[in-house]
Amino acid sequence: MRMKTHDASGVDAVLAASHLFPLQKNIPELLRLLKFCCTPLLPFERVLLMIETPLQEHARIYSLDTTATSCDCTPIDRLLEGKYALFRQQEPAIFTKERFLEAFQVAKRVIPQDARHILLLPLPVEVPGYYAVLMVIRTSEQAFDTQALPFCRLLRGFVTAQVSQFLQQEEAQLERDALRKERDQLNILVAVTNVAMSSLHTQAMLDMLALDIRRFFALHDVGLELFDGEQVLVLCAKSGQASLGTGERRIARTASLCQALAPLESPHILQHAQLVDMAAHDPLVANFLAANNRVVCAIPLIFQENVLGVLALAHTAIESFTRDAVSLLLQIGHAVALAVRNATEYASVRLKAERLFEENAYLSSEIAQQWGGGTIIGQSPAIEHVLYQVSMVAKSDSTVLLLGETGTGKEMVAEAIHMASQRKEQRMVKINCAAVPETLLESELFGYEKGAFTGANRQHKGRFEIANGSTLLLDEVGDMPLALQPKLLRILQSRELERLGGQSVIPIDVRLVAATNQDLLAMVQQKRFRDDLYYRLNVFPIRLPPLRERREDIPLLALHFMQEHAKRMKKTITSIPQSGIDWLCSQPWPGNVRELANVIERAVILTQGTSLCLDGSVFQGQRVQTVQEPDAPRLPKKESDEAMIKAITHAVRVCNGVIAGSRGAAAMLGVNRTTLNSRMKRLGLTVQNILQSRMGDTP
Repeated sequence: MRMKTHDASGVDAVLAASHLFPLQKNIPELLRLLKFCCTPLLPFERVLLMIETPLQEHARIYSLDTTATSCDCTPIDRLLEGKYALFRQQEPAIFTKERFLEAFQVAKRVIPQDARHILLLPLPVEVPGYYAVLMVIRTSEQAFDTQALPFCRLLRGFVTAQVSQFLQQEEAQLERDALRKERDQLNILVAVTNVAMSSLHTQAMLDMLALDIRRFFALHDVGLELFDGEQVLVLCAKSGQASLGTGERRIARTASLCQALAPLESPHILQHAQLVDMAAHDPLVANFLAANNRVVCAIPLIFQENVLGVLALAHTAIESFTRDAVSLLLQIGHAVALAVRNATEYASVRLKAERLFEENAYLSSEIAQQWGGGTIIGQSPAIEHVLYQVSMVAKSDSTVLLLGETGTGKEMVAEAIHMASQRKEQRMVKINCAAVPETLLESELFGYEKGAFTGANRQHKGRFEIANGSTLLLDEVGDMPLALQPKLLRILQSRELERLGGQSVIPIDVRLVAATNQDLLAMVQQKRFRDDLYYRLNVFPIRLPPLRERREDIPLLALHFMQEHAKRMKKTITSIPQSGIDWLCSQPWPGNVRELANVIERAVILTQGTSLCLDGSVFQGQRVQTVQEPDAPRLPKKESDEAMIKAITHAVRVCNGVIAGSRGAAAMLGVNRTTLNSRMKRLGLTVQNILQSRMGDTP
């Protein structure tokens, strides 16, 4: 084709229409506009736009037909040989069909049969990693003229800019979709994890977990198989179609689903034929099949490199277990493993706590029978001042705050206050806030109703309710969790309580005596103790002096303890030598009266005659020394990446994938959660990869 003078109007028409290019909404519209603009100067029958998308499995071919009414998008294998030679073309070029097919092998799959001449326009798009070429095709015998190439360069600029914009929009949409998917998965993981961690009873946890798994994944039935010695505990969620009936069921390990899949290092998909073989021995599988399920996904439950069992999920169709779904379920499995471990430990702690409570009640009654109550011994001004304060406050119902070091006799003074009060006919109730786990303290103080939480199979009265009409000693009150302090304050102000899980208000009449060896005022200033609760407790403070401030009482105390222990051990010891008294009075007694009582007890054990064997050299170095615990592992700052990877991997595995919180890997390593996440990202580490590699592979 020869360019003529009147063809300049065609160029002008293209330039005038150039403002229309940015208005096109998609590639088909762009190709139609291209044909319309080029017709006056560069007529053609077909146009092809080929785009290579680096993160997809196929390239795309947009093809506009001869009538410009239809534009198809066809995928093409992105691994075809010779394709990149097509993208390496730098300048517009004119080819016959035969030459084009010789130069580019990929053209055999691209160029239509009726093509005769091809004008190739490389499009240097501005999106990294993307490649694009435009192929203008004539089906007639008339070839493209080389004089049209300058016009093609002009045209290429408009098309390249618009295709770049489309690809940028597409890339942004892909990123938004990826972020949305990641956000949705994170929301699901957080929701399911919260449900799993909200219960300390395995069956209740499984029932609540199954509801969320059904909602998020549309999976019909959920079950657990947990190793328990030589047996396997089998549980089935009650919210599904399958059911194992009431109670727990245990089967032999050799007959279980989790044993059949050992070693449980990764998820397993079991189809119908395999399930039929297992159903004869495993009741969980049998119930899955009875509920018309045909496929089961078994997720391993691993806690600190120990396999606890499997989380089994059943459905009627294998299509439900996509790669993304199984990957997310595997992460959920880590949370379920931690929840199962917590439930197991809680059951053990609860059983021990009940036994200890019963033993404590028995020992308390035995001590009361043997000793007949405590006696405050001493004649020093310091102890006489304490007794004077006790006599002043005992007759009232005012709250008393006992302050003093460990071993100064705060519990004995509390007993004296109670016995001098009008409530002495009722037994004083005691609780040590530091000795009760935080998770149990609230229920121990305020009680709970049957069914208030998992494991609450009976009504339980708390210490406040038991102490109604009497005195309650709240020992080590400084160790009470902050979250529990507002409820204590409300009870002290309103004189009424509600049991956990209860709806009714119970009036109480309790005289409170609080004791602590901590500086509560300093804790208030450090925001570790509520100021309103402090002022409510500090109505009548009594400070108990340490033994070093009342040394004149040491001989009386020593004599009292000698007589009591000798009587209990059925020994006849009548005196303490003066050298022994002098040695006792010279000691610092960091353990105060309690330490003095222990020293005298040891002396009574060692004594063979009637005079107490109290040689100072015997007890040198025998006092309990404070053992410094080793520092928690810290995240290396200047060591090699290898050392940092090792430290992070160990912490994440020990914490079972938990990053944030007081029991998370960040706290274990002594860094903020954001700092740990940043370093993991730099090192190419993810929680999923670390937990998946716990069986021996390195991350």
